[in-house]
Amino acid sequence: PQVRVAPNFYLGVRALYLDIKIRLRRDQQLPPQIELPDRDLETRLVQMGPVAVYDSRDNSLYPHDGVYAQASLLMGLTGLGSDFDNERFTAYANVYKSLSPSTVFAARVSTCAVSKGSPFYDICLYGASSDLRGYEAGRFRDFASWATQAELRHRLKGRFGVAAFAGVGGIASRLSDVGDSKVLPAAGLGLRWQASKETPINLRIDYAVGKDSQAFYVSVGEAF
Repeated sequence: PQVRVAPNFYLGVRALYLDIKIRLRRDQQLPPQIELPDRDLETRLVQMGPVAVYDSRDNSLYPHDGVYAQASLLMGLTGLGSDFDNERFTAYANVYKSLSPSTVFAARVSTCAVSKGSPFYDICLYGASSDLRGYEAGRFRDFASWATQAELRHRLKGRFGVAAFAGVGGIASRLSDVGDSKVLPAAGLGLRWQASKETPINLRIDYAVGKDSQAFYVSVGEAF
C-alpha cells in the first residue's frame, strides 16, 4: 500500500514472503559460475521495508513526458520466521521527453545492492526486470549491479512503430565497488504494434545484442 504525501510523491510499505524448496536432478549440472550452498536448498525468506515513489508521467501506459522513480529497502525479519536477516536495496528512475508528436526519448538508470549472507535467489541478477535487454537474467549475478539505458521510440503511420535502444551496466561485489565492476553493454532494435486504437499499449518485439549474447523479446507494454 502507498499513500500520497505530496504532489506526485508517495510513501508505502512492501512485504515479501518466500518459502523455497529446491531439488536438483541427479543428472542436472549447474553452470560453473553458479554456486548453490546447501543451506539455500530449503529456506524461508520474510522481508519488509519502506518504498518511495515519484510519478509525474503524463500517461502510465505510454508516457511522453515526465519522471517515474522508485526506491525500496527490504529487510529480513528473523522474528517472523525468516532464515536470513539480509537487506536488499533497489532504486530506479525513468525519464520521458517528447521530441515530436510521434517521437519519444526515454532513459532509465537503476541499481541494486544486497548484503552479504543473502540467499542466492535474492542477489542482484543482471538483465532481470527492465534493466538491460540482451542478457539472460541470472547469467551475471553479484551483490551489486547497475545499469543505464536510453531508447528512442517513434510511431509510424497506422498502428506500427519502431524503437532503437542502447545501454551499459555492470556487476560488482558491493555497491561501493561499481567503479571497478565488470562492464556489460547492450543495444538493439524493436518493432511496435498498437493492439487497440483506444488504449496506447503496444505489442513489443525487440532484438538485443549484449556481450557474447543475444536475445529476442516479445511482450505487451514497453520495457520501461
